[in-house]
Amino acid sequence: PAILKALEQVADDNVQIQKGPRSMPMTREACRAFLEQGFEVLAKFSQASVPAVPFLRRFIGAGCEKQKGHALGALKALAAIGPQAADAAELAGKLAAGSADAEVRAAALAASAKLRGEKD
Repeated sequence: PAILKALEQVADDNVQIQKGPRSMPMTREACRAFLEQGFEVLAKFSQASVPAVPFLRRFIGAGCEKQKGHALGALKALAAIGPQAADAAELAGKLAAGSADAEVRAAALAASAKLRGEKD
């Protein structure tokens, strides 16, 4: 839960890091790196990351190729969660069918299959 809350704050651009006696906003690069690390952590926790599914879905919607690293990270985490995140399968399938980016299409196709419980 604490990881998810921190990821949501960063994704919503609502976080500051402590530096000396004053807080300052995180840079875009720091936010990007933090989110991508968070996706990796969620993937490692697999089924324990089920509460993060609504958050992860935010990164695989229409136009997600603009934030390709986020989309790929979210797809990897959703695939690791598997059928317990089945409500994201349709969204991943649409992305697999409609993305102009080959890497995103392949990741979405793989995630969609895992979300539907298909074996490798």
